[in-house]
Amino acid sequence: LTQEDKGGFGLLASGLQSDHTYAFIFDASSVNHGTIVAPGAFRLPDGSYVTTDISSIKIIPSEDYSGNVAVTIKVVDTDNTTGISLDVSPQPFNVNIAAILDTPTINDINAGYETDGGWIIFRPNIHSNDTDGSEILATNSKVVFEIPSGWEMKTSDGNGITLLDSGKYEIDASKIGDLSIKPTAYTHGDFTCKVSYEWQDTYTDFVGASHIVTQSVSGEEFVVSLSSQVDVIGVSFSPVTVDEGDNHISLGNLGLIQADSDGSEIASVVITGLPEDVKLSQGTLKDDGSWVLKGTEILT
Repeated sequence: LTQEDKGGFGLLASGLQSDHTYAFIFDASSVNHGTIVAPGAFRLPDGSYVTTDISSIKIIPSEDYSGNVAVTIKVVDTDNTTGISLDVSPQPFNVNIAAILDTPTINDINAGYETDGGWIIFRPNIHSNDTDGSEILATNSKVVFEIPSGWEMKTSDGNGITLLDSGKYEIDASKIGDLSIKPTAYTHGDFTCKVSYEWQDTYTDFVGASHIVTQSVSGEEFVVSLSSQVDVIGVSFSPVTVDEGDNHISLGNLGLIQADSDGSEIASVVITGLPEDVKLSQGTLKDDGSWVLKGTEILT
C-alpha cells in the first residue's frame, strides 16, 4: 500500500538463497496504471526488463491515480553450484494506491451584466488539480451558498434547493450545474460570496473493495462580478400653452423615466430648435444653438 503522487515505489524480494543467482523479468506491458523505471536493467525485444537487482526497479503510478497498480514478474532461479536454472511462473504483483485529495477550490464568476431584477445563469466551478477525474463533490452531499442579502437563487425545476436564511441556500450537489441567481435590480460590481461543500475521491483496491476519502470545506470565499450597463431612458413632454408676452415659461412637464436605482447613472437631455432669443434658466448652450441639460438641471 502506498499513496498517490508519492513519486513511485520500489520492490524487495525475500527468502533468496545466497548460493543462487536470481534474474527478475518485469513485463512492462502489464503495468496497468503507470510505468517502470529500470536503470541498469536489460531491455528484451518484447519490452520486458531483466535485472538481477530487484531493488533497482521502480514503479511510477500515473499522475493523480489511486486504486490498484499491477505488474507481472517472472523469476529465473539459478543454482550457482549445479548451474541448473528454474523458471518460476509469472506472478502478478498488486499494489494499492490510496487516494490523497488535491486542494479543491471554486473559481470567481463573471455573471454578465446587471439586470432590471431578472434571473442570471449561475455556473459555479468547484474543482481541484486532479487529472484523472476521480475527485468530485461528494455523492449525495449538500452545498451551501451565501450570496448577498436580497439576492435569490433557484434551480430550473425548483427541486434540490432550500432557503436557510436571507441569501443563504442549501442545494443538492447534483444541482450544481442547474442554478440561476437574481441579484437586486440595477446593481453592479464585485460581490464576495461564500460556499461550503464536501470534496471526495474514490478508488478500488485489487480485491475489488471501494474506498472513499472526503474533505470538508467551509466558508470558502469567491467573487461574483456584474458589469454595469446603461439603462434605457424614457423622455416625456407635453405641449405648453402660454400667453403672448410671458417672459418665463415653465418646462415642468418635461419628464424622464430612468430605471437605474442606485444613482450611478446620470441622464442628459439635448433640446434643439429653440429660437435664438429664447434662453433656458438651466443647462449649457452649445455652439450649434442646442441646449444640454444634465442630471438635476432637467428637473428645475
